[in-house]
Formats: sequence, C-alpha cells, structure tokens
Amino acid sequence: MENNVDMFVLDVTRLADTLIRSGHSSPAAAATAAVQAAEDMQELADFLRSMRLIDHATCARLMVQLLHADAEQGLLLASDLASLVKLAITAMESDNVAPDQSADLAQLTASVHTIAPHLLTPHAGARAAGDGPAADMLLSVDHAMRMLSEMIIAPEGDAEPVTPALNPAKAHYEALLKEPRVSEAESRQQLALLQAVHQTLASSVLPSDSRRILGSKLHALQNWTLGLGQLRLDHVLGMPGLAGLTADSDVAAELRYLLELLSPARLVRGSCFSLTLFIDIEGCSPTPEALAEAAALTQHLGGRIEVRDAHLRIMLPSSLLRLRVVTIERDGQRFCLSWAQFIEVSELPEDAQTAQADLLGRIERPLLRITLQAGSRQYHILATSIAPAQEAARLLCPQGLGLPAWLRGTILDKSGVFLPWVAP
Repeated sequence: MENNVDMFVLDVTRLADTLIRSGHSSPAAAATAAVQAAEDMQELADFLRSMRLIDHATCARLMVQLLHADAEQGLLLASDLASLVKLAITAMESDNVAPDQSADLAQLTASVHTIAPHLLTPHAGARAAGDGPAADMLLSVDHAMRMLSEMIIAPEGDAEPVTPALNPAKAHYEALLKEPRVSEAESRQQLALLQAVHQTLASSVLPSDSRRILGSKLHALQNWTLGLGQLRLDHVLGMPGLAGLTADSDVAAELRYLLELLSPARLVRGSCFSLTLFIDIEGCSPTPEALAEAAALTQHLGGRIEVRDAHLRIMLPSSLLRLRVVTIERDGQRFCLSWAQFIEVSELPEDAQTAQADLLGRIERPLLRITLQAGSRQYHILATSIAPAQEAARLLCPQGLGLPAWLRGTILDKSGVFLPWVAP
C-alpha cells in the first residue's frame, strides 16, 4: 500500500470491528456502549485522517456527536460507517486506491441530520464536542484534568513554551539541541508521575466509563508533557518542510546527522502520527556506504528506512522516552515491538504451527508471523497473539548484565506492566 497505510490497517480494523459489535448493543446497554463507542470513533477518525480518507474522517467526527446526542441511533449508524471503512481498507490493500464511497457517506450524513438536526458537520481537522450525558461526563473529566495539569512542573521562566529563533547556522543547531525547554530527566519525572496517577485510576472505585475517559485524558496529558521537552525540527534543522514536527533533543541530533548523510536532496518534508515521525526525502542519491550508515542509525532509533529510486522515507519514534508499540504474546510471555518497525502480521498455515525458534528463542505453537523492518533489514518474529498498538513509556536497561542483543529496554504499558522492548 502507498503512504504506509499498511501501518494503520491493524488499528483501523480493530476499531471498526469493535464499532460494528457495538451496533448490536441492547437498548439497556446503549448509553454505556455509546460512551466507549464515541472514544473509539474519535480514534478511528484520527487514523482515517492520517490515511488521507478525509471524507470518512469528517463523517466519523459527526458520528461522535451523534453518539453523545442519541446513543441507540448513534450506535447503529456508527456500525454502518465502520462497515464502510472496512470495505475501503480491503480495497486499498488490494488496489492501493480508496473506493468512491461519497454517496454512502452522504447518505449517512443525511441520516445523522435527520435524527439530530442541530448537529453541525465538523471540519476535517476538528474534534467533536457533543452533547448529552456523555458530554457532561467529559466536561467534568476535563475540569479534573485541568486541575491535574497544574501539578506538572513547568520549565523555568515564561509559562508559554519558548520557540527558538530560526537560524540555519550549524553552530546554532548545536546550541539549540543542548537546550530543550525542559530536561530529559524532568520530562521523565513528570511522565512517571502521570503514569502513577494512571495506575491509581485503574484500581479506583470510579465507574468504569469514568475511568476509561479519564484514562484517555491522562494519555493526552502524557503526550503534552512529553512535548515540553521536545524541539521544533523546522527551526533546529532549518528545513521548512518539517514545520509542525517536534522530537526529543537526542532524536533531533541523530536526525540531523541522518539528513546530512543523505544530502543533497531536492525536497525534505515530514509528518507525525502517534509519536512517530515520517520523513520523506526526494531527489537524493546517497552512496551505498552513506545509505548503510543511515539504515544502521535508523535501526538503533527503533525505526526503519525505505528506498524507492530517488525517494527515501524514514520512520522513527519522535521520542525514546515514550513511543508507540505493538504488544505480542508467545507461550504466555509478552513483548513489545516498535510500531515504526512494524510491517504486517499474517496467520501461519496449520502445518507451520509447530515448535520452532526465531530471534527471541523457542516457541512451542506459533499462530502468527510478525514482519518487522529494522533499518533496511527485515525480520520475522513468531507469536500466538497480537494486541492493539499503544503509546507507552520506555525505560533503559542496565548495561553489562549479559542481556540479549535484541533487548533495548523495558516498556511500561498503560496497565502498569513492565514488558521487554524488542529492537533487533
């Protein structure tokens, strides 16, 4: 697929299936199901926008509003939209082109306005606000989050983040890379505080809907806190095509060296989704030695590099403090993989579901084959199951303990469990 749509397929399919199942909720359970469905639909809308399915994303945001206004009807129409999305994904997987579903989307939009005429079709980039009991719950949660945000240690000086002045001189790059808005230690400290709050929330006596929504808000606050210690790449690298992108100072420094290795280039541009940078470099012809060094560095950062003629794409986490990971399970043990390195998952044929060994050792009965690309090299890892991707904190492993070469650290997932991070 083009534009790395394949990276989103697993998450989009999971959300679509969940929303389709929610459409069969009983009337008694509709109010509770609609709260979760609204969260799932908002996440689906964000994925659809990243996949450039803008009309689908706009319709999804309208569905979020309907789920707040009319739970029963909202669940039914949300299920219909999720079915359309699955058809679109199937077509894109086989043909690399999104099907024309404009008539179906227009019909769904008209149905929403028939049920709730007061709702407004949102802009593609807007997040839905909603009305009704679920929205009231969200407002109370937002108030709690504002109070919690006051606990976060802000950088000294002005309350607003300071944007470094644009100066393409390399000496100034170095100065900026040494002066993030908060230090890595401060950022890690605040992320640990929020993770502790998240774990306390998970074991609290609050209703499950409140815990789920508050957990989602905490998740957003963790990402915001991470951003305090990051640098604007267009400023520190002097490249307007990277406007709006940020990264930790260590990632920014490595990315600067990467781009120097691959220069000169006609165009460098980028985007970011879920703490993952997508850097496109066009019109470059690096030497084989430079390309090999760039691939090794990208691999070290938990990312990958793809080469198509004179077009290169680099995908890597914007932070090594907090990153998007995919969790797999094998023989009762769980491991995390960098989402930036994830290519695809496929089912093994029955005659291959026997004991065998791979990078992680022996597995008795594998059911799935996970394909990763670390730098420019592909790897296959066997598993019995795979979980949805999530954003989680990463902790370093002590050196000199004779640990496996693939173990780059531990991941503290959203449930508070430490898992090994596999980075081949």
